[in-house]
Amino acid sequence: MDLRGEVAEAIRQGAKYLFSNQLSNSSWYADLEASPSTLSDYVTLCRVLNVDLRSKKDSIVQYYCERQNPNGSWSSAFESEGATVSSTAEVFLSLRILGLSSCSPSLSKAGKYILRQGGLSSSSVHLLTRIKCAMFGLVSWNAIPTIPAELVLLPSQLPLLLDTSSTWRRSVWIPLLVIYHHRPVFPLPNETIQNARMSIESLKPSGFDHPPRRLPSLDVLKKHGIGFKSFFLVARDFLFRIYENHKVEFLREHARRKCIDWILEHEEDVENLKSSDAVSSMLYTAVAMTLEASCVDSTQVQKKIEALHSCCWPWDEDSSDCRIRPSVLSVWDTALASFSLLECGWDPEDGRVDRALRWLLDRRLQLKDGDWKPQLTSEGCHKRYPDVDITAAVLLCLLKHESYAATGSVPIERAVRWCTRVQNSDGGWAASNAENGCLFHNATHSASGRSTPDVTGHVLEALGLYLKSEASKDHSKSLRKRAYNACQRGIICLRLSQDAQGLWFGRGDAHCIYGTMNALCGLASLGFRGPEFVVTRALRWLRRSQNGDGGWGEHGNSTPSQTAWALMGLLNYVPAEDSVIEHGIRWLLNSPKHSDCRSLEFAVPISGTCRRCSWNECHLYMYSRLCRHYYPMIVLGRFMQLRFSSAVTS
Repeated sequence: MDLRGEVAEAIRQGAKYLFSNQLSNSSWYADLEASPSTLSDYVTLCRVLNVDLRSKKDSIVQYYCERQNPNGSWSSAFESEGATVSSTAEVFLSLRILGLSSCSPSLSKAGKYILRQGGLSSSSVHLLTRIKCAMFGLVSWNAIPTIPAELVLLPSQLPLLLDTSSTWRRSVWIPLLVIYHHRPVFPLPNETIQNARMSIESLKPSGFDHPPRRLPSLDVLKKHGIGFKSFFLVARDFLFRIYENHKVEFLREHARRKCIDWILEHEEDVENLKSSDAVSSMLYTAVAMTLEASCVDSTQVQKKIEALHSCCWPWDEDSSDCRIRPSVLSVWDTALASFSLLECGWDPEDGRVDRALRWLLDRRLQLKDGDWKPQLTSEGCHKRYPDVDITAAVLLCLLKHESYAATGSVPIERAVRWCTRVQNSDGGWAASNAENGCLFHNATHSASGRSTPDVTGHVLEALGLYLKSEASKDHSKSLRKRAYNACQRGIICLRLSQDAQGLWFGRGDAHCIYGTMNALCGLASLGFRGPEFVVTRALRWLRRSQNGDGGWGEHGNSTPSQTAWALMGLLNYVPAEDSVIEHGIRWLLNSPKHSDCRSLEFAVPISGTCRRCSWNECHLYMYSRLCRHYYPMIVLGRFMQLRFSSAVTS
């Protein structure tokens, strides 16, 4: 079979696989798997709320033991060779909560690894991890930077305030203000109390009842070096500690009350909690509500318990293994699966595709302007936190479908208007928040408020397609001009954010192939076709990054998703007959089509940073299982159109 026939057959098989996984409501939803810290949040929350875990204990222990590295550590990303002391500390805490002895082989090796990295109180341990350990007495609360509750009362104009941080960060840190005030120490299970002190002493060089002898400022300088950021962090903690020792009681009580009011105001019903964006936000919210029991109705805590049970689901129907669903991305998966079919030339009138697009239209949030979010209605909608990346994906899908580009003119118009409204002042777009790019906040947690090249490129691709579509002709001239001006500002943002090597980083400063692909697709959608220096450097970097087998992989081995991303970026500017393109296409055709193995190919960094693909610094990753299918289908469809001027139809 020639290359054209092989590509056409691969597209047909890929479409068959996608349709076989389409749900009864015509949507697509792939299981998400998160890094070990998410399961640790689940175990910790169960202990705080006294939820019985005995039926799941064996499967959770087995899950952790199978993923432990030979040196006793656990990695924060799938199949990552490196390890983090934060992930190891969180798993260590989980296993202690589950009743494992500190003398067990797994915990013994983990304890030695943590000690070699400086202990649990070291600044190399993520702050949220240290707080969780302090809640169970493994770390002294004196080793935690001071976070007074009065922060919630300060004017919003100050840059260190929570108002300048990302949405997800607020949902975690406002409850932490209450928790730090109480500084609780929850007991470990009864069967481990006798050995708890020995385990704690072995992991705390400073002793059980004393703060760390090492000055916090030394840890800060060691981690960040000498500079303004280190000075700011040291000075901030010094001033906060002075205030904490001389706090005004009525102000503290008022601040705590305001924190609880914020938590209750942003509380969702049980159905929405079932698909919470992160179990960690549930953890700290539930702890804060428990500590402030006099101010909170007990039914609110009961909602958390119900939502907690819904987050646990098995690997498959015949397995007792356990993992956590950290989020629901049904709109994202449905949009990209439908878009991949349309890019392959699939019949737009196919009932399965048509119903999927109707499902997407029904999921638009009823905001002032149009927006889509991955959690919706029974799938769990957080109406206060709309999503830019999801909206761009759905917009591309609707614009690709010609009939919907006309009949769905109103939703498209509102989505375009909303995208231009949430553009940041630097010209870029963030994942879910506009103008929440305070680096002091986002560098330590979720950077969903800071402009990122991958989201910026994705939105530019959607707006570029909109400006060339028939749908835009039915809209006002002012909206088209508004979209055009937003694109010009976005181009400037991409120019300034390009790395010296020619690449663009993705969200969390990871996945440079993904970020570069989105940036190139966005620029190509707006007509950048000449020998633009920005584009030339990116293409040169992608060519250099190709592996000998023809695929791409940021961490050595080629993966389907990363190979597809690189090819999507190259096909915008490189002829389909180019040997680099053909070599990559042949690797995709020969790669395992439906393998269910986990890999780093789309482990999305949610908190922390992974600058220059250093996967060890990020705190939380999520792995999507459908990405390795619809991205290759998109690139195969585009290759067919460019190389053979044909498409595979149903």
